[in-house]
Amino acid sequence: YWGFPIKYFEYLGAGKPIVSTDCMEWPLEYRDTVLISRDDEDLRQSMTKAYSVWDENSFEMRLSLSKQSTWQERVKMVSQITNMPL
Repeated sequence: YWGFPIKYFEYLGAGKPIVSTDCMEWPLEYRDTVLISRDDEDLRQSMTKAYSVWDENSFEMRLSLSKQSTWQERVKMVSQITNMPL
């Protein structure tokens, strides 16, 4: 079973660092924006790291990725791939 948490995009759009359990295979385009935790100790370390990476560059990178991940942008991408007009 594979599922992608929609909350991810809400946090990304707010520019927040994201910590997640290792519950799925994260798509390549998002792996640099999420800290994966595999156990309790990993979770503590990821949360500490999330606070330490709260800087302007990482904030802007998360906002930029969120703007590329809207439904409107995805429809454009599918339209280009399928050569079908919007």
